[in-house]
Amino acid sequence: RPRRAARRSLAARRPSPRNASAAPPGLQDALLLLDPEARSVLGWWALPTVYLHDSVLSGSDLFSVDTDSGRVLRFRVSAGTAAAPMPPSALPLSEGGWAAVEHVRSYESSGAPRAAHANGLTLGLGRLWVMHNNLASRSAVQLVDAASGALGARLPLGGANCHSPLFYRGRLLYLLSASGGLGRLHPNGTSDTLWAAGARYF
Repeated sequence: RPRRAARRSLAARRPSPRNASAAPPGLQDALLLLDPEARSVLGWWALPTVYLHDSVLSGSDLFSVDTDSGRVLRFRVSAGTAAAPMPPSALPLSEGGWAAVEHVRSYESSGAPRAAHANGLTLGLGRLWVMHNNLASRSAVQLVDAASGALGARLPLGGANCHSPLFYRGRLLYLLSASGGLGRLHPNGTSDTLWAAGARYF
């Protein structure tokens, strides 16, 4: 049987439910640890973000976009047996052992975080490709060096209100949400629209 739900916090607060688009003072985002077979929550890690919009797991690293600050936070995900030393953030697993999440560094992606409205990312070529939705303005992808954190090129996309960048067959695909479409970024910096269903299919 799964053990009683436990908790660990990177910011020492129990998360409270809220709408993803709101950021009331004093509330925090959280990463849940679920047991899918038991359909239970084993615990959570409170995250040092205000408006968590997207997270991507790459190997043992989890990258999370905080839209409020424009930062990307990098966490190290680890697991061990019951006999192994447990880090402070460890949560017990129902089958024995533990899992832990530790914040290791942050990346700046924008000098104007709220205006950029960073809402997603993907990884490739040693860089973070951070989606700057820019709300009503034309969206762009901001490159950030994964090792140094230095800002690289900023690549305009094919429209406003874009989401969910993803590499596929050597090209960067993304959602053109304003037109219910799928865009593709080419190596020369140009974009084309692969498909569009219309604005009501956001």
